[in-house]
Amino acid sequence: MHSELFEGMGAIPLLKGDQSADARSLNQIATLAVRRNDEIRFVASGPEAQQAVAAFQKLAEEHFGEDIHSCSTELNENDTEKAESLEGAVTGLAASDGIAFGQVMHYHFGIPELPERKSKGESVEWQNFTAALDATIIELQQLYQKNLDSVGSEAASIFDAHSVLLDDQELQESVHHSISNGLCAEQAWVNAVNTLVELYRSSEVEYTRQRASDIIDIGRRLLTHLLEHGLPALEINSPVILLANDLAPSDTVNLDPDKVLGICLTGGGKTSHSAILARLLGIPSIVKAENGIKQTCDGQKVILDGFKGHLWIDASEKKRAELELKRNSWLGQLTADNQSSL
Repeated sequence: MHSELFEGMGAIPLLKGDQSADARSLNQIATLAVRRNDEIRFVASGPEAQQAVAAFQKLAEEHFGEDIHSCSTELNENDTEKAESLEGAVTGLAASDGIAFGQVMHYHFGIPELPERKSKGESVEWQNFTAALDATIIELQQLYQKNLDSVGSEAASIFDAHSVLLDDQELQESVHHSISNGLCAEQAWVNAVNTLVELYRSSEVEYTRQRASDIIDIGRRLLTHLLEHGLPALEINSPVILLANDLAPSDTVNLDPDKVLGICLTGGGKTSHSAILARLLGIPSIVKAENGIKQTCDGQKVILDGFKGHLWIDASEKKRAELELKRNSWLGQLTADNQSSL
C-alpha cells in the first residue's frame, strides 16, 4: 500500500514550479496536476532520504496506482470537442461506440445528505471510522480479484487504485481532526470527501477532474460501512437507457449490458473510469451531454448514438430508420468480430 512505502516518515515535498504537494499523499500528488514532460522536484533529507527516494520511485514505476493502458492514445486529454448540434438531439461527447434504442431511466449519483447525529466521543468515533476503513480496503481487494477474474486487469486496476486513494495519511488525518473537534465519524468523513472532490474538480487537468467520481465512489463505499442502513443500490429490472449526472466505477462495472442498453451522462469524460468500463462492457455511452436530458422523463423512448455523441429525444422517421440501419451494421460487425476471435 502507498502509506506503507513512507511509513514513519515526515512530510516529503514534491515541487512543481511554485506549487507543492506531500509525496506521502497520493491525492495531493494527483491534484498537483503534473502533465507528461513536466519537471518536478522530489525533496528528501535526513537519514531516511534514500529510503524516501526509493519509495517514490517505486510509486512512479507503478504509475501511482493507475493503469496507463486504460486511456488509449486516441482519447484526447483536452476532452471538450462536442458533437455537431442537431435539432431533436441532445449533444455530448461520444465515449463508447454503439447505437441503442430504449426507454429512459434517470439516476442521481453523489454523496447523500446525512441525518444529524451527536458524537459518542472521540475514541468511539475514531474506532468506528478505522473499522470502516479496514472493511472498505478489504472489500476493494476482493473487488480487485473478482473483476480480475471476470472482466480483466483493466477493470480490476480501477479498484486497486481506489485502495491507494483511500490509503492516504492526509485524508485520514483530516477525518481524525474533525472527529477530535466533536463531529461524528460519518459527518467527518463526508466533509473530508467533499473537500477532496472539490480539489479534484478544480484541477487544471481534465484527466484529474474526471477522477472526482472515483473519490465520491470510495466516499460512498466507506459510508456504507459507517451507516447501519447502508446506501440505496442502483437497481435496474428492465432494459433502459441510463441518464445520470455521472456514474461511479462501482456502479458501472456491475451493469448488465442486457439491462443497460446505453448510458448518457451530463458529467464524466472519455477518460473517466466509468467511460473506460462502459467500453469494456460494450455499452454505448455519451458524456458531457447538454442539459436537454432534463426534458426527458422515465419511460420515454429515446435513441442513443455512441458513435456521434447524440441522444435523440425527437428523431424524425428518416433519422430513426438511418440509426436502425447503423445499429444493425454495428451489431453485425460485433458478431463477426466475436466469431473471428474464437
